[in-house]
Amino acid sequence: MSKFRGRGESKLDSKGRILLPAKFRRSISQEAEERFVITRGTRGCLYAYPLDEWKKIENRFEDIPENLENSELKTKLNEFLIESNLDSQGRIGPLGDLIGIARLNKDVLLIGVGSKIEIWDPQVREEVRNNIDNRDDTEKKLDELYYKAMKMIKNPTKNG
Repeated sequence: MSKFRGRGESKLDSKGRILLPAKFRRSISQEAEERFVITRGTRGCLYAYPLDEWKKIENRFEDIPENLENSELKTKLNEFLIESNLDSQGRIGPLGDLIGIARLNKDVLLIGVGSKIEIWDPQVREEVRNNIDNRDDTEKKLDELYYKAMKMIKNPTKNG
């Protein structure tokens, strides 16, 4: 099981790849086979899940009741999802359309949050840190759906 902690800085290269800091590369479980699934996250960042962690989430999505809100969440997470192998230099990507979704520029902030890595533009992260309550209603609703779904995935008997 991969566990990521702390923060690191990186750069987005001209091909849309990000070099993972060594401390994050050391935390990747063997089960992940050095493969990541990268998708849009909440609050304006991207989520990079090791493949084994993403498979757990994906399998549990089947347990979430089907309705309009849950369908939108599934679409949000899968619409621009990419799978990426960690290359020989320790990079993931290319990120393609996800670069624009997360408003990434050259500098990138990586934050280890348990089983995933959040990928941020440093300025966006600062804005969110200072203005978490000033997001538009659609973004707030999608974030709430994401957290609700993650709670259901982790505790299906309590929420299902």
